[in-house]
Amino acid sequence: MEPLVILISLTFIMALFFYGINIHFPRLAKLKYYVALVLFALGCLGWIAVLLRYGSLLTAVVSSWLLVLAVIAFMIAFLMDLYDKKKKQANH
Repeated sequence: MEPLVILISLTFIMALFFYGINIHFPRLAKLKYYVALVLFALGCLGWIAVLLRYGSLLTAVVSSWLLVLAVIAFMIAFLMDLYDKKKKQANH
């Protein structure tokens, strides 16, 4: 599978997961940010392993994808919260 297709698929799945959190668990709105933070931490740990020569090229590639996915996850979470805030202001 093309790596770009995998990234787009994971982004779409993550956006659906975040949307489900927004609808079904509004009290757990910060969970989206925790998921992004975990992805970022895994990516950083992978790169630390590569820099300390414990990891391989595959570890570096996967860690890079996790870092990119973490940034996308944070942007999606932030934009969803911004949209919810705007929607609440429009209703009041």
